[in-house]
Amino acid sequence: MTSADRFDASIDHWLHLMTEPWNRLRYTLYRHNLARHMTGEALSVLDIGGGNGGDSIPLALQGHQVALVDYSQKMLDEAIKQAREQGVEDQISVHHTTLKSLPTIFPEAAFDVVLCHNVIQYVDDMPQAIKIISELTRNAGIISIISTNRYSETLQAATLRMDLDEALSKLDVTNTHSLVFDTPVNYYSAQEVIDVLTAAGCELLGHYGVRCVMDYIHDNDAKGDPEFYQKLERLELAMSDKYPYYLTARFFQIITHRRL
Repeated sequence: MTSADRFDASIDHWLHLMTEPWNRLRYTLYRHNLARHMTGEALSVLDIGGGNGGDSIPLALQGHQVALVDYSQKMLDEAIKQAREQGVEDQISVHHTTLKSLPTIFPEAAFDVVLCHNVIQYVDDMPQAIKIISELTRNAGIISIISTNRYSETLQAATLRMDLDEALSKLDVTNTHSLVFDTPVNYYSAQEVIDVLTAAGCELLGHYGVRCVMDYIHDNDAKGDPEFYQKLERLELAMSDKYPYYLTARFFQIITHRRL
């Protein structure tokens, strides 16, 4: 079974997970951090590994033109369905392909904004992937990259599972296996990704933490309580760009702009 087949096979489980409070919060934080750096004008956006449109559709609703790329056809089918239901199908084009193949589809730097959210942990060559992403971005264009934070693994083992042996073993973890998508996952620190982006000709605009505390709270029932969730969202929004909280968040979000 290929990686794309595994993602296709997980579509129903993924759609269910999207309704959970931790994933609703994740997308709220993504959008909030990105909005700090986007102008009010309509922009051309490339959403790499955009799945079922969790990032693309809200941007299309704001008036942006989005090219959505994913190698799971079932994810793309769901994105098309959602775009049609929300009246933005004319503002979203979908492309069933891989990140490595993007230069053949988009041979020039044609995008004002390039999103690569939760993709680089699944690719074999992260620096090469970032080089491709940079080359697809116009001069001064924005790049947003999100990935699982390596440091969160030890903290989750210690706080959620209270397994201190596991926490110790994960101090230097660099890879694991995704239970959701049944595929290998690589772990990076934010600084590793920032260094590669800098080498690819990008300048840092923002380093954010996504879910600074939610993933270390054991009580999932509380997270589903509307009043608790509202307070948690307010706290997470306030913490996302504050040192040192963003360093240990479950995900990091790096936003840069390209310098030619």
